[in-house]
Amino acid sequence: MLLAELAVAAGTRVPREVLVAALWPGETPTTTAALNIHLTRLRRLLEGSDDRQPVVELGGAGIRLLVPADQLDLLRFRNLVGHAQRSGATSGAKDALAAAVSLWRGGPDPDLVTSPDRIAAVEEEYVAALLSYARITRELGVPEDAVVPLATMADRRPLDEGVQASLIQTLAAAGRQAEAFNRYESTRQALAAELGVDPGERLRTAYMDALRQRWTDESAAAASVPWQVPAAPPHLVGRTDERSSITAALDRRREGGNVPVVVSGAAGVGKTALCLSVAHEMHDRYPDGQLFADLQDAAGVPVPPLEILQRFLRATGPGSPPADLSEAASLFRSRLADRKILIVLDNARDAAQVRPLLPGLGGSDVLVSSRSLLPEFDSAVLVRLDVLDRADSVRLLAAATTTSDGEDAAVLDELARLCCDLPIALRITAAQLRSRRRLLPADLVHRLQDGQNRLDHLTVGKSSIWNSFELSYTELSRTAQRVFRMSSLHPGIDFGAEATEVLVGDGTAARALDELLDANMLTEHAADRFRSHDLLRLFARRKLTTGDRVPDAESRLRRWYLDRATAAVDWIDPHLLRLTGHPDRTAVFGDEDAAMRWMDLEYPSMLALATSSADDPDRSPDVWRLVDQLRGYLLVRRFDSWQHLAEAGLGAAVRTGDDQARAAMYISRSYAHWAHGRIDDAHADTVHATRLAESCGWTDAVAYLTHSVGWEHYEAGRLVEAAACFEQTLSQTEPEHQTRALALNGLGMAYLEQGELVRSAESFRAAQRISEGNKRDMAGLTIRGNLASALRLLGDTETAEAELHDVLHGFRQRGYTRGELSTLDELARLLAQTGRPTEAVEAARKAHAAAFRLNDPRAQVITGDGLGVSLLASGHTAEAAATLTDTAALATAHGYRSWEARARAHLASARLQLGNAQEATDEAARAAVLAEACDATPVVVEARRVHRLAVQDHA
Repeated sequence: MLLAELAVAAGTRVPREVLVAALWPGETPTTTAALNIHLTRLRRLLEGSDDRQPVVELGGAGIRLLVPADQLDLLRFRNLVGHAQRSGATSGAKDALAAAVSLWRGGPDPDLVTSPDRIAAVEEEYVAALLSYARITRELGVPEDAVVPLATMADRRPLDEGVQASLIQTLAAAGRQAEAFNRYESTRQALAAELGVDPGERLRTAYMDALRQRWTDESAAAASVPWQVPAAPPHLVGRTDERSSITAALDRRREGGNVPVVVSGAAGVGKTALCLSVAHEMHDRYPDGQLFADLQDAAGVPVPPLEILQRFLRATGPGSPPADLSEAASLFRSRLADRKILIVLDNARDAAQVRPLLPGLGGSDVLVSSRSLLPEFDSAVLVRLDVLDRADSVRLLAAATTTSDGEDAAVLDELARLCCDLPIALRITAAQLRSRRRLLPADLVHRLQDGQNRLDHLTVGKSSIWNSFELSYTELSRTAQRVFRMSSLHPGIDFGAEATEVLVGDGTAARALDELLDANMLTEHAADRFRSHDLLRLFARRKLTTGDRVPDAESRLRRWYLDRATAAVDWIDPHLLRLTGHPDRTAVFGDEDAAMRWMDLEYPSMLALATSSADDPDRSPDVWRLVDQLRGYLLVRRFDSWQHLAEAGLGAAVRTGDDQARAAMYISRSYAHWAHGRIDDAHADTVHATRLAESCGWTDAVAYLTHSVGWEHYEAGRLVEAAACFEQTLSQTEPEHQTRALALNGLGMAYLEQGELVRSAESFRAAQRISEGNKRDMAGLTIRGNLASALRLLGDTETAEAELHDVLHGFRQRGYTRGELSTLDELARLLAQTGRPTEAVEAARKAHAAAFRLNDPRAQVITGDGLGVSLLASGHTAEAAATLTDTAALATAHGYRSWEARARAHLASARLQLGNAQEATDEAARAAVLAEACDATPVVVEARRVHRLAVQDHA
């Protein structure tokens, strides 16, 4: 094999890494000792023990085989072809070409020569010589001499229109027209069946010449027509938009030469397959052929542009290619100036490798695939390739497997997800299923769910996810390699440059991130937000070394998140009870908007960080401190992940054994329960937190938790108990303490529900006075909105409406959806009360929709009642009844007794208006009982009023 690799290079140097890859495919020896042993044996075999000139020459640039032309058939072949080219159309040229053609034995042995490009290049040389031989035999009147070797090659390459056209002309010139016509027909059918195309101009011309009995072909004499593009992989799916972009770009002609089209994407994303497929689809648009070259050899080493040019020059015409790069490039441009050829360049490393291969002026085009964006090609048309859509991934798997219909939907979808929708991973998976009949898709799903070994399972034959990624990784600078490795430590699905700098720790991340983007090892899916798919992240993690000092990097990241989250919450809710505040929030964020934007971006990462670190005793303190800070954000923004986060924080605090930390985590979990409508669970956690706070002397927390218990009583409809807790909180706090303002706000709400409107307004105003400097923060806005409710019920609707509009604007500025929906609900009730039902319904619908977006059952109940009231005022009684029925059921399910009473009282009114007096009576009676139990006097009064009317109507 070593001798074959050197022989096919025909006197040119072969890099050592290419020989290593050929001799040991799939693995690389740790030293060059193994290769040196083989070279020593080969030299001893060829040179003997005397002092003859060495046959195997070693050098820094590679290994070269030095043998005379009479000892190497490839060199002899080239000498004969060169002699023929110098002789012109003479019998001497024919004899030289006949001798050259006779040397062909079917090409290099693929078991001995592993490079497909070298094999293809040798075959292209032979085809060019064969076509020249056939042409000269026709010109000299002895076409029969070329029929046998030409027919053999035509059978070998049934879709090569240049070879088929030459055979048709040669058969016709030999008087074998019937065979010529049969050959054209069989080729036409093959092109239609295999490529879905009709014969090209060259083949059609040969057919017409045969009909006209014209044997010579001046265009063939000038050049052969190469069709080098390999077949595309089967079962290609999707990529409709990308195909259209490539086709449109190739269709455009630019002044000053054609612009290359660069298809760029990460390793394994299907760049080569797409380029090959598009090239075959555009077969008819390039009558002078298609050239193809893989710009990397089997070892991933870039192939020099001169070598590619020499291959292209041999394939497109006679003559020995120049040995100088500039001369070869100039000749190539000249040769293609009046031709229309598509040049497909696969695996380009950089623009410098591609530039000499560009055709310049004329009708030829260039299609390049690269793992890099090739930013040096500022004029190139860039087509970026990402992973497949999930539906296309499933289609690809389904086309290559034989799973039963029942398991396709679920199993193949999960299999595609585990493959990250990456085409190479999907094809490897499909190949494994085809080659092992007893292996089911569900078995592969189970294997690939093992994240530690997933990359190892994605290997079949010589195709490997790892090897594909390794090629891209080795092309990076050492700095970019380290940043790539370190980025895998980030806990979120995406990350920013600042967090990456923290992980790397040496200020090199920014420039390296640009390099990683250019190399398609990362994608920037939003401004300064980066990510990569799971398989690349797994690869990066496996590449981490002890020198990366992973524990130190992860510790830096946790502390950085904790510091910034603390500063952010100091802006978002500065008076929130927490374990600690930030010494200087302005040094981190300039204002509340900046703090909230940062939290919105980084919350998913902090959630992942906390939940993945909670079980590690060394990380537990950072976890519960972070969870404590995030409560301030979750009160404003979201509830969906709060429970999971709170559980992680509580587990970390329990492992630490810190009572104050445990109290803080019970507070967080109680709020998570409350947000999801689990009032009893919230109360139990609040009791736990209170006991722990008392035991460790955390007096501020004791007062805050007493206020929290009051709210839990309020939500459950225990208004008397709620008021008592709020009063107790007042006795536990200093006059200007912010918790006192919260307690006064709660007391005002309890009075409001009990119908004590004046006392309610007084409580809200007292709370306002404490929060006077914070009228625009969350608590201040909430208190003002509640005061507006009291003013509405007291009849001061003008003041209430003005206040509600201002509060609504404040909540919207802050992006606080819960505050916004609560204000909209109250505004809807005011509008209904003041005779503007259409506006009331509009506001109520917005509030109700927002409550469902937040998945907040308490808000859904409150806004559902408000929508029912507004619909009743607007005359939409049936819809009001349906809405209030659902609202009452939801309130019952979550234990919101006072709001259930209110909804049932309004439902009774709707039933009565619909003429269902008995149902109205029943609902009103039930509402009155509930309201009396809650001491909700206004609802009792309303329920009894409707009950009297319903009884009268029924009678």
